[in-house]
Amino acid sequence: MTFKVGPSKPLDEISAQDAQTHPIWLWVWEVGPEDQADDETWQCPVLDTKDVSEAMTEPVITLITKDSSLIASASYMSESEQLEGIAVWQGGAWVGIGEAALPTPITLVAVPTIRGIANVEFICSQLAEDRASRAG
Repeated sequence: MTFKVGPSKPLDEISAQDAQTHPIWLWVWEVGPEDQADDETWQCPVLDTKDVSEAMTEPVITLITKDSSLIASASYMSESEQLEGIAVWQGGAWVGIGEAALPTPITLVAVPTIRGIANVEFICSQLAEDRASRAG
């Protein structure tokens, strides 16, 4: 399946506003415009859907922390239904979840739907693992 994507951006230039406007981002190696990227850390926003589907290899999705309403971002691994590479927007920059000094467990709620299901929750119990498992 092909997705309509916007212009690619380097990972460190994607803001919380970008993540809120486009809750699903795909790596350039997944969607093709690699010639528009300096390296493999560039991502493209998905423009034509706000639903994570099986056709997306490793989407980076926007999340909200349930207790503190912080914006977060993480790679969604569909086979294991886990999040990896979790970052939280604090002080105008992305901070790894292990550096965010948040109380555990942290519940993260997906902004996009996942295979048609809204408000999918993930639990991160160990900040050092940088991973969250789907709740329920």
